[in-house]
Amino acid sequence: MRQSALSYSFRATRVGCLISLTLFLAVSRMQAQPLALYKVREVKKAFTIAGDGSQETAFFFPHAEEFGPLKKGYAIKAPGLIALSGKFSGVPTSETALFIRLYTRNISKVRFAGAGTGGEEKKPLEISVSKDGYQIPAFLKAEKLLPWLGDPAALRISYSLSDSSRPFTLVIGDLWIGEEHIADRLSPSDIFVHAPFANAARQTSWQWSPFDSYGECAYFPADQKEENFKGSIFIQDTTQTSNQLLSGILPSLLDHYPFYATRKVSKDSILRSASAFLHRNQNLPLCPFIDSINTFLWASLHDPHFSIRGACDNRKALRTPLYTYYLKGRYRIAGIFDDSLKSRVSLGTELLAVDGKVLDTARARDINGLLRRLPGERVNITVRHPDGRVEDLAWQVKDRYKIPATFSPGNLDMKFIGDSICYYRIGKINMELPLDFASRLDSVNTRKKLILDLRGNGGGDFLAGAQFLSYLIGRSYHYFDYEDVRTGKIDSVVIKANETPFHYRSDGKVVLLVDEATACIAELLVYTLRAQRNNVVVVGRESTRGALAFIYEINLPKDNVVIATNCLDTGRFLLGGRSIEEKGIAPDFRVVLEQVDDLQPYRDKVLTTAISK
Repeated sequence: MRQSALSYSFRATRVGCLISLTLFLAVSRMQAQPLALYKVREVKKAFTIAGDGSQETAFFFPHAEEFGPLKKGYAIKAPGLIALSGKFSGVPTSETALFIRLYTRNISKVRFAGAGTGGEEKKPLEISVSKDGYQIPAFLKAEKLLPWLGDPAALRISYSLSDSSRPFTLVIGDLWIGEEHIADRLSPSDIFVHAPFANAARQTSWQWSPFDSYGECAYFPADQKEENFKGSIFIQDTTQTSNQLLSGILPSLLDHYPFYATRKVSKDSILRSASAFLHRNQNLPLCPFIDSINTFLWASLHDPHFSIRGACDNRKALRTPLYTYYLKGRYRIAGIFDDSLKSRVSLGTELLAVDGKVLDTARARDINGLLRRLPGERVNITVRHPDGRVEDLAWQVKDRYKIPATFSPGNLDMKFIGDSICYYRIGKINMELPLDFASRLDSVNTRKKLILDLRGNGGGDFLAGAQFLSYLIGRSYHYFDYEDVRTGKIDSVVIKANETPFHYRSDGKVVLLVDEATACIAELLVYTLRAQRNNVVVVGRESTRGALAFIYEINLPKDNVVIATNCLDTGRFLLGGRSIEEKGIAPDFRVVLEQVDDLQPYRDKVLTTAISK
C-alpha cells in the first residue's frame, strides 16, 4: 500500500512462480534470532515535469501496478528541453532516481541529459526500447544528472529512431526526479510471530492497512490486509548459516502448510518425517542439502509452489542435447540438438533408463533434469528404437547446444493466421502483459478470433491478470472467492468495470490453449474468462496443473538462498466454490497427441485444432 503521496511500498509478484527482487538486506550484527522483514521504497520528489502548452496532449496511459492511469501526456516532436518544476535541497545522493513512463513508436533509444552549462556533462541516462507501445515504468539512478539540470531546471531529451524513413511517436506520461530510499518493515504475518522468529519480541503492536489493489478491485475482503501480501520476505540474521536457517524455518512453514487435506496427506506424518529428515541431512554441504530438501518436499507434498533455490554457480552450466516428452504412457525423445546424436537416435524413440536408473511408468517431476549435466560429463541412457531394438547410448556433454526457437516460444509474441485469426502467446503474467496487449489492441481487433496461448505459463501477478482480463470482459466481474484459512469464512474478489479505452471486440471469439504446465494465475485467467465472457473455448491435450495459491519468496541473508512457498497464504482460492489443487481445469476440447510430430515445436496439433474451432 502507498505510504503517502511521496512514498509507496512495492511487492514482488503476488501470485505464481516468478520474480524475486534484487535487493539485499542490511543486517544487524547483534541479532540473535531471525527477523522477517519486507521492503518499502520511500520516495521524496524534488522535480516533476512542467511541460508547456505545445507539449501537452490528450493521451491515455493505463495504470501500471502502483502507478495510476493518466489522461494526458507530453508529446516530444523533436530533440529539445523538458521543463521541470521544483527544487532539490541538499546534496545529491546515490539514492537519487529518475522515474518515467513512455509510449513509443519507431523509437530504439531515449536519452536524458542535464540542460545546464559550465562544465563537462556526464554520460546521459539512456532507455533502450525493444518494441513499440507502452513501456514498463523505468527507474534510473540519477545522482550524476542533478548538478547539470540548470536554472531553471530542465532536461535535454534526445532519441534514436528504429527506422529513419518512418514517422515516430514519443509521449511522456509522467516524469519526476527525487530521492528514493529502501526501508525495512517487520512482517506481522502470523508465521513470523512464533519461533524461530523474533518479530513479536520487537513489535508490541502492528499497524494494519487495507489491501491495496492499485484501484483494480471493486471489492476485496476487508479482513485481508496489505501486510499479508508482501511477496518478498527478507530474513535478518548474521549468526546462522543457510543450513541452520533452513533447518529452523522449514518446520514452521510445514506447520502452516494450507493444503494437507486437499492433497490427502497427513500433517502429523509430514512433520515427523521432516524432523527426522532435517536431523539426518542438515550437515550436508549447502547445494546437496537444498537438493535433498527439494526431493523431500516433492515426494511428500507434490506441490510445485513449495521449493528452495540456491546459488550453486555450476548449475548455471548444465546442458543436455536431448529433450523428452511424456506421450501415451512413455517417455519419448522429442528434441535432438546434437548432429552426432541425430545419426544414432530418432524422434519418438522411447527413453527407458538414465545412467542405469529405470524410469518409472508414473510421471516423474523432471526427466529432462536427469539428462542435464555439466559440460564434459558423460551421460548413459537406454532406449528402445521404433523397430523394437533396445540399445545403450552414451555421449559427453558439450559447452553449448543451439536450441531452436520453436522449443522456447517468445513471451507476448503475436502473429496473424489467415484473415480472421490473431495468435497471442502469453508466457508470463506480469505488468508487461496488460501494457503490451493495450499497445496491440487495435491490431488484435482487426481479427474476429483471438487465440491466447497459455501453454507452459506458470502464473504471475493476479492484479496484472485482472487488468488484462478487464480488457476482454469490459464490465465489472467476479474474479474468485477467497477462503480464510483461520476462520473458514469465504468472501469474494470483484474487479471493477473497465473504464479505459482498451476493449477487445464484443463479437470476437476467444480460444485458450492450455497444457499440464499451465498453472496458478494462468489457470485463474482460463477459468474467469470462460465464466465471464461468451464465445470462449479451451483447447489442450490435458487438464491444467491444479496449483493456485499466493506465492511468497523468503530470502535468506547468505548464499542467495530463496524459499518459494505458499505456506504464508492467509487464504485459499476457490473457483466455482472449490479448490482446483491437483485437479486443474479440463479443456473443452481435448486433443489426443499420437506422435512426437504432433507436439508444439513441430506440427502443433493443439494449435491446429484451435484454428478449426
